[in-house]
Amino acid sequence: METLNILLEAINTGEVLDIKYNGGSQPGALREIAPISISNGKVSARCLTSNSTKTFDINKIEISKNFNSENEVWKKDYIKTFKYQNLDDFFNAEFNELLKLGWHIEHTKEKTLSLHKIYKNGKIMKRKEVSLEFEKFAYDFVVNPETAEITCENERVRERPWIVRAEKHKTNTYANFDKALEIFLNYAEKLATI
Repeated sequence: METLNILLEAINTGEVLDIKYNGGSQPGALREIAPISISNGKVSARCLTSNSTKTFDINKIEISKNFNSENEVWKKDYIKTFKYQNLDDFFNAEFNELLKLGWHIEHTKEKTLSLHKIYKNGKIMKRKEVSLEFEKFAYDFVVNPETAEITCENERVRERPWIVRAEKHKTNTYANFDKALEIFLNYAEKLATI
């Protein structure tokens, strides 16, 4: 409740607040914000650190004037680095962790990693609940109206070849493996059956 009151006061006075935000792409990073409005447990604020207007979950905000130097300041273009070079490295290292979350795991070498729920009777659902896929090329399917023949044309290298899909969530593509892996892991934990 104290955080909410401080945010409301800052909206009225125009005060800039130093916060630690325990959400977003860099949980725990320090930011300077100028709150604009509050709605549904979220504050819309001008983030002076990133120079953009953002929405922050109030429950993930810590307000202080005395953060210690051990906290990192939010960084533009920050990408959390993982210790894995590719999908196979990740699969080999984290297979057991994904099993502990209750997933059945299917892996196609260097191309796809998918997580499936398991029915109570032990059968595996065919539908992928969460997947991380690599598609190097994009192309257009063209149908010849006279013959109904379908051909692939305009093959090109994808700028964002990593694809993350999750049941009832928007499919997203990424240029960076680490970012795609971070999102995949978030979904794997969020949608876990255990």
